[in-house]
Amino acid sequence: MADQPQLVRALRLLRLLGGSGWTTVRELRQRLGGRETARTVARTLEAIEAAGLHLERRVVAHGEHELRLPFSLSVPPDLLNPDEALAALVLAQFGEHFVGSRVGEVLDGLLDKVEQLLPGAGLIAHAGLEQARDAVGVKQPGQVTGGPGEGLLLRLLAAILERRCCRVDYHRLDGPETRRFTVHPYSLIFHSGAIYALVWQPDHQSWLHLALQRLAGLEALSERFERQPDFRLADFINGSFGIWHAEPCRVRLRFDARLRAFLLERQWHPSQQWSEEENGDLRLDMQVGLSPELRAWVLRWGAHVEVLEPPALREDVRLQLVLAAARYLPEPRATD
Repeated sequence: MADQPQLVRALRLLRLLGGSGWTTVRELRQRLGGRETARTVARTLEAIEAAGLHLERRVVAHGEHELRLPFSLSVPPDLLNPDEALAALVLAQFGEHFVGSRVGEVLDGLLDKVEQLLPGAGLIAHAGLEQARDAVGVKQPGQVTGGPGEGLLLRLLAAILERRCCRVDYHRLDGPETRRFTVHPYSLIFHSGAIYALVWQPDHQSWLHLALQRLAGLEALSERFERQPDFRLADFINGSFGIWHAEPCRVRLRFDARLRAFLLERQWHPSQQWSEEENGDLRLDMQVGLSPELRAWVLRWGAHVEVLEPPALREDVRLQLVLAAARYLPEPRATD
């Protein structure tokens, strides 16, 4: 903070003085992180008094001087730095899981405060975002390990908020090679311990999910892009079963009655609707895209689930089960 303008230092000192009683220059230095010298703090306090804000002073034990504001003063809070802003945006996503509770009320109001505290007034609106939730989303929580290199995540968030075109180098899944292309970064998505960048690829007019673990390079360009006005991150998150986006369609599944308690104790998808058949089996209806993640989720239930609709998913799952079963067939014996 030593390189901050004196006005910034003065506002931060006033904020500290307004929230406490008698204090010392030494204590103020500690609460500022210890990066300021005692002389710098003293000069800033002198500037505050020169501006007409009187500070009361007194001498205590060992000749140490204490000071305080003799009146209450409302001072604007500190701005968030980029990593604090990212943490706040991520935390606020969990508000929907606590609707109706005190925790939900606190988290629901957090995004409004983030907008006020982000560096640059009206940054969310300036970025072309309908709401801050369009910048960062949490699809499914999980511990992030082996994440992106230092600074990459924050540089990407800055590019999203500043609407900067980016040139990326991205590792292919099938080898060590990378390919370079230009994207428009829209959002960050946290899903099952991984971080993805949702980007628009203008050359191919298509959406991509870039795993940050495979992002080898990121260069924010001076050129800016206009966000698509009808974009909503929730449409991508809620319209898919996992991270990969596909056009939603009706999916109908039948589960064995023995799974009833386990299935009904949680939400598997925002569009889920349960009904019970005469024999006690459960029927699940969802509006969800047909993605590899949906197929994997259905396959996890093995013989306890049957795909009723759509035919394409039913055939896909049937084929995967046939191929899996083939692995367990006894090998044919050699004949003489």
